[in-house]
Amino acid sequence: MTALAVPRVAPGLPADLLTRRPDLASAEAQLDSANANVAAARAALLPGIQLTGSAGLASNVLLNFLNAPTATLALGASLTQTIFDGGRLSSQVDVAESRERELVENYRRAILAALADVESALASSSRTADQELLQAQVVEQARIALRLAEIRYREGVDDLLTVLDAQRTLFQAEDQLAQTRLSRLQASIGLFKALGGGWRMTGPPGKPSQG
Repeated sequence: MTALAVPRVAPGLPADLLTRRPDLASAEAQLDSANANVAAARAALLPGIQLTGSAGLASNVLLNFLNAPTATLALGASLTQTIFDGGRLSSQVDVAESRERELVENYRRAILAALADVESALASSSRTADQELLQAQVVEQARIALRLAEIRYREGVDDLLTVLDAQRTLFQAEDQLAQTRLSRLQASIGLFKALGGGWRMTGPPGKPSQG
């Protein structure tokens, strides 16, 4: 399992990656089927922010946004009109105003849920990476202790039971490291799902290719 590489979380991932998520795609499809201007809805409600900072953690902009989303994504009659008019003739809009507001609100909620999922997934990825690093240090200390126990056993200072105890401690530490590695890989999968797909940096920072 340790041979499996955990994808590095690239800095500067843009929020528009979230449009690949099935829930956002579904909300946009509902808007489109009601003759809404999906581009206007994205421009008004999907924040043009970077999801990740330089260390691959949630960016400060994302955290600040989630702490006060209401002010940024407040809905109003003018916003609904913009999304459903958008240069179209009013006769082309065949849904009631209440239905229009419901669709826009559904889209807003889907965006907030997506952003919250990403923040949670990034936090989990960072936490499990730290746990793996610490557990790897535990394993290394257990290996040192075993080597010392073996030396002391050969020199007649310690008995075989001490060596066996050191071996058991090392095996337990290695097992825990494998479990921690699994948790980290699962966290990476969770981030993959939260972003609606993979990510890899092939261009300038802030312009990841979508995979």
